[in-house]
Amino acid sequence: MPEYQQHTTIPRSVLEPHPFDRSWWPQVISLLTFGWVNPVLRVGRKRTLTPDDFFALPRDEHSRFCTHVLEHAWKQQRLRLGETFGTHALLLALLVAHKRALVWVGIAYFIEALLRIVQAYFLGKLVVAVGSASHDISDARAYLYATLLALSNFIQGVFHHLAFYGGSRIAHMLRTGMIGLIHTKAMRTTTRSQAKVTTGHIINLVSNDVERIMTSIPFVHYVWIAPVQIIVVSILAWEEVGPFVLAGISFYIFYIPFHIYLSKLFGRLRSQTASLTDQRVKVTNEVICGMRIIKMYAWEKPFHSVIQGLRRLEVTKVTASGSIKGLNLATFYCATVISGYFCFMPQAVERRQLNTQTVFYTLGLLEALRFVVGLKVPLSSQGISELLVALRRIQTFLLLPEISQAHQACISSVECRNGSHFSENSSTLSIDNTRAATHMTSKSQQSDSTNDFTEPVSPENLRLSDVSKRRIKPGEITCEHLSIDWGSGPVLVDLCMNIQSGSLVGVCGPIGSGKTSLLMGLLQEVSPIEGNVCVGGVVSYASQVPWIQNATARENVIMAADTGVDNKRYTSIINACALGPDLEQLSAGDNTEVGERGVTLSGGQKARLALARAAYRDADIYLLDDPLSAVDAHVGKHLFDKCICGILSNKTRILVTHQLQHLHRVDTLVLLDHGGHVLAVGSYEKVVSQHTTAFTHIVENTAGSPDSGGTNSERATGSIEEEINEVATEKAVMSINPHPKGIVENNGKLIEVEQRQEGAVTHETYRRYILAMASILCLLGLLLMQFVPEAAVIAVDIFLAKWADVSPNLQQQSSTIGIYTAIAFGAVGLVITRNVVTVNLQLTTTVRTVVHASRYLHEQMLQSILNAPIRFFDTQPTGRILNRFSKDLGFMDDMLPVTIVDFVQLSVSMMGAVVLACTVNPWVVLAIPPLLAFLLWLRSYYLSSSREVKRLEAGARSPVYSHFSTSLAGVIILRSHGMVPKTITTMHRLQDAHSTAFHMFLVFSRWIGFRLDLLTFFLLAATTFAAVAARDTLDPGLVGASLIYVLRLTGNFQWGVRQSAEIENHMTSVERVLEYSQLPSEDDTKHSNYDVDSSQLPAWPEHGSLTFSHVNLYYDIGLPNVLHDVSFVINAGEKIGVVGRTGAGKSSLISALFRLAHITGSIIIDGINISSVPRSFLRARIGVIPQDPVLFSGTMQYNLDPFDEYEDEALWAALEQVQLKPKVSSLPEGLSTPLHEHGANFSVGERQLVCLARAIL
Repeated sequence: MPEYQQHTTIPRSVLEPHPFDRSWWPQVISLLTFGWVNPVLRVGRKRTLTPDDFFALPRDEHSRFCTHVLEHAWKQQRLRLGETFGTHALLLALLVAHKRALVWVGIAYFIEALLRIVQAYFLGKLVVAVGSASHDISDARAYLYATLLALSNFIQGVFHHLAFYGGSRIAHMLRTGMIGLIHTKAMRTTTRSQAKVTTGHIINLVSNDVERIMTSIPFVHYVWIAPVQIIVVSILAWEEVGPFVLAGISFYIFYIPFHIYLSKLFGRLRSQTASLTDQRVKVTNEVICGMRIIKMYAWEKPFHSVIQGLRRLEVTKVTASGSIKGLNLATFYCATVISGYFCFMPQAVERRQLNTQTVFYTLGLLEALRFVVGLKVPLSSQGISELLVALRRIQTFLLLPEISQAHQACISSVECRNGSHFSENSSTLSIDNTRAATHMTSKSQQSDSTNDFTEPVSPENLRLSDVSKRRIKPGEITCEHLSIDWGSGPVLVDLCMNIQSGSLVGVCGPIGSGKTSLLMGLLQEVSPIEGNVCVGGVVSYASQVPWIQNATARENVIMAADTGVDNKRYTSIINACALGPDLEQLSAGDNTEVGERGVTLSGGQKARLALARAAYRDADIYLLDDPLSAVDAHVGKHLFDKCICGILSNKTRILVTHQLQHLHRVDTLVLLDHGGHVLAVGSYEKVVSQHTTAFTHIVENTAGSPDSGGTNSERATGSIEEEINEVATEKAVMSINPHPKGIVENNGKLIEVEQRQEGAVTHETYRRYILAMASILCLLGLLLMQFVPEAAVIAVDIFLAKWADVSPNLQQQSSTIGIYTAIAFGAVGLVITRNVVTVNLQLTTTVRTVVHASRYLHEQMLQSILNAPIRFFDTQPTGRILNRFSKDLGFMDDMLPVTIVDFVQLSVSMMGAVVLACTVNPWVVLAIPPLLAFLLWLRSYYLSSSREVKRLEAGARSPVYSHFSTSLAGVIILRSHGMVPKTITTMHRLQDAHSTAFHMFLVFSRWIGFRLDLLTFFLLAATTFAAVAARDTLDPGLVGASLIYVLRLTGNFQWGVRQSAEIENHMTSVERVLEYSQLPSEDDTKHSNYDVDSSQLPAWPEHGSLTFSHVNLYYDIGLPNVLHDVSFVINAGEKIGVVGRTGAGKSSLISALFRLAHITGSIIIDGINISSVPRSFLRARIGVIPQDPVLFSGTMQYNLDPFDEYEDEALWAALEQVQLKPKVSSLPEGLSTPLHEHGANFSVGERQLVCLARAIL
């Protein structure tokens, strides 16, 4: 079963419906207090949570709905803004996609901000009541002020959590919709456009860039709330203080542009960081996908250096961003000190008397501004700045050219599911009664440009082109002067042909002659530069490089089935493709998983599985791109006779092949030459007779051709093959294939279920993370640094309280003003120093900061991955590994450091508030023990569920990335088989599975936040009522100061405790990274473990003699042998051919030679047992040309010489030996020519030649 099916959303009928999908009035209290999640928390307290315990996802959070809403908004904004929509169209689309919900959330935010001002008003009244002489204010009124202060605090907390929950929900829906939109776009993007982006880039978009929506949208309302609140506070403070308040308010006014500047600077750093992350993830993805060849070349250390170099540059930018975050936090913590100083100092200078009511009413108002302007505005501006950078990158991707709408409708339609659908310019389709006829004209003939943002077009509404008047029949193909260019020069020139339904067309030519480009033109994966092509009916396609999904063999064959499985057709296809004996030998038959990219299969098996998938689809036209190249001649003859000319005999077939012995049986032969020039189109006899020289040249230079062509080609297999044919029966066309059986478990499972830790994050995880950060002494020093600035800030407020209580003369003395100035600016300096140093500590070059810890752990994980045995990569999907290198590492870079610093500073601030309150009024101490006990119980109760939900959420994220990688690799197959709708549906299902866990995590966060604010409410009530009860003995100034700090606890208390829980939640990312830092290795790190000192073998092997003695090979402990007691001797200098039918173990011999699996027996090269030398030493001394060409994104020079070890002359010499020099030298950039991901801008043959040139070097 594919991994995505293991993480699908549980049907809504199984899970309890979400409260949002039920009538809300009977459960209004539960909704306001988030009590509806209590049943899940109770389960989490008793046992480990599973997805079955969650509520069903709300209807409006389903991925399909979110994607549709955002896509509609994106299209509307582009239509509204026209061609000049600029870079902010996507931002506007985000804001209007859920505008109604966003407005209601904004109202809740505004009410919360107003309630903070109301609290300041009642604080001032309460301070006056406590300090009133001779009880001028009655006890009843004093208690009324205390009650109203506490009640306004409680209501403010309710609106705070409702607003942030609503904002987070909207952000989550937008994030879900954006991921769906990116995936849908990837399925529509033209092939040429796809070359501009890599899989790593797209994975980074959906893992890191899209995450910026979650960190910005919840704070977007503060952009307009802050100015409104500044105006309201200014008016109220003017009435109390007069014009002097403007000096204090001006600090906040200038504070906003200052943070806007910081945000722009942060945005630039974020853009640079994202670019570096793209490069790192791209290289990591290529290394993971090409790990087999990297191990064969012993390139682990060089690629480790390349990735670590990118990581160091990335961390430099992350560290600089941390400095800005630290400065933001610093200004927040000292905002009230600075604004209060500028507000009260002018009054003292002007000899105006201060009193406690004026001071603490004003401080209360400034405190309200501090929360919004000092904390939320920086978060908002910083988040929006990051979001704009991310949206520019995403928008660039979304604006890549798409296939035409007509073709989009065609691939989404059951009636019209032909494979011709991809164009950079608009195309037209003509629809007959049963099947589609696709007509594609050249760019010069097309009048309309692609409009990828208009509404989808249904097949019924497609306009008819002129070709419809010809009534082209299903299975017919017409090409008129067809020329194709991929952007670097023509690859097919002036092809004219008319193919009748049911014909067999052969296409042959040398490497790079445009054979695959012809098929891409028929599929409309590339636009013609001249002429036009018309394809009638449904098309099925088998690619030259087989695309195998991470599923069972059966699922790979029937993946395009629109209805139920036709078992009779399935069986006949399996037999025709000679897969029967292979499947019988698999541990679970055709229900055996074949692994990501078909890692358990040989090259021939993958080719036949891909051919079976194409043949199983009921199509009119079959485009077969060299399906016989990976199989031996006898199997190729079976496939040609039984499948191509057997089961598909009444269908139109376009066969690209190098197996020239079959060409005499084709109805039409297309002969191509270098540069895509068409030498001839006609019958086999006509082409051979008219172009004998050219055809002979192709025969002589075509790799893999076992004969000389001509009418006697059936004799080309030779006498050995004839003897085999006499012995072999029809049933035994394929030999027993032990290879898959030796890789896959007995139950047919290959991909291991992702392991999930349970219970609390272990102390060992914390220990390893702390040691990665810095030494223990350094951390203790940092902790002590937190207390001094906090004490200084408290001292400022205590001084204000005392200052307001002394006589006017003493208030206005210069010495008093000087003391206030020194304390205030000293506190500000200490706070700024604390934050900047804590976030970005670089006191010495040997101390690692919080950010550097992620770099250190990344290095450990990367080293562990590179040293892991190849079996690990066979059983782990690429997306699962990339999840650690992208999302988890992103959490460690961006979220965890700030969370740790935030928690430490908030803890110190909370301790200061409680100590001050207890010092002013000792009766408050009585309330602390029960509140503290309840707090500890509540945190433990919450953590038992939240960390498991976080782990489930992280686990559900991996299949999303795996599906992205798989779909991008097989997008042409998916489109040609009409599977784009099914693929998009799978993505929605995976997103829903992830969203279910993530939504529960959001609710859990608000659940504990509300209850922690409730604790603060009780503490505030206890403090206020105790102050009124003991007002005869208390200093009103100190009461006001203590109440200011207790009010701060309203936000800080719940946020600090939640941050402590968030540390543990984010530590699950550290846990997952550490898990991959301790993988079993190939034990190749210490040469002392080996019998032979490799340094004493500088020229080994000198001769090249090879001896296998009783060699057995198995892929993992507990799995059966793949090679059985193999013994042979090869003398030095001999050229040996290894023959055997597909799956006989030829590649396993190479695996044994390179020690890629477990072996017993002995393999001796020049007298040295290869088990006695390190693997890296062994592999570096053996050259290899891989069966599958593996190329990397970069230049031609980089692919030939990744580590810059050779001069250009050596590179050109290697290219000349493999006959690629003319091709490369003809390119404008020569050796600097960029190769797209996996070398997609070169043919498969040319890629293989590049690998050959690399091996020669």
